[in-house]
Amino acid sequence: MKVGSNGNGTITAITHQNATAEIALLYQDIIIKADRLVDKGIIDVEGNESWERLKIHTVPLLRYMCDGIKGLQKIMAEIRAENKEVAIPAQLR
Repeated sequence: MKVGSNGNGTITAITHQNATAEIALLYQDIIIKADRLVDKGIIDVEGNESWERLKIHTVPLLRYMCDGIKGLQKIMAEIRAENKEVAIPAQLR
């Protein structure tokens, strides 16, 4: 797990690609005990984001990559147009 802190001083942890925050939270007591070695004021841990992966296959690379950032905006618009239920919380990469 990669642990660090952001500009606001929030301690963040990124789990392994095959482990979810829900799995990590099964070990909440252990995590809190370890966190308190760094900051005794920590009283709770929680997951705050759910990241999804959408894989797209057999699409010509030039369709989206030839326009730089406009290409990513184009694919995002197409995904939203065809998949109303899909929420895209961040920029594509």
